[in-house]
Amino acid sequence: DIMGIDINGAQLLTWAARNGLRFGRTATLGHQGLYGDRARVAALLTAGGYKVSADLKQKLLDPATAYADDLFSLLGTTELVTIDASDFEGAKIVHDMNEPIHDSLSKSFDLVLDSGTLEHIFNFPQAVANCMRMVRPNGHFIAITPTNNFSGHGFYQFSAELFYRVLSAENGYSV
Repeated sequence: DIMGIDINGAQLLTWAARNGLRFGRTATLGHQGLYGDRARVAALLTAGGYKVSADLKQKLLDPATAYADDLFSLLGTTELVTIDASDFEGAKIVHDMNEPIHDSLSKSFDLVLDSGTLEHIFNFPQAVANCMRMVRPNGHFIAITPTNNFSGHGFYQFSAELFYRVLSAENGYSV
């Protein structure tokens, strides 16, 4: 099971950064791994004008670099807060997303990112409500999640229609 950023996720996040998304205080559901063709990720960043030093490029290319933390820093994240049900991967906040978040997390992040977690949380309505509640005014929630034909992967297979309805104007969002 892959929970993290691959070339497609990196392309989406760099596009979002170029189009004004502020990464400042970012929350991720789980500690995001760095997957796939890392040379393409490094080339994408260089082509996008990001200052990828030789040391950082070496780190990105090294398979021992498990997490995408440096990618988030390049995109402008000043504080990365990882949220997970356990501290197995060094979560900053240990919380079961099946349960409501603490009030202190309400409206506290510029970006809330799910990249492969929501489909594994049984109480999806509560989990997505938590994500939406954590976003600051003018902030963003990005969900990178598999859709149909991933039988046996997680509890759910989501359609785009679900996100269009949940992240609607009546819920304070625009897609």
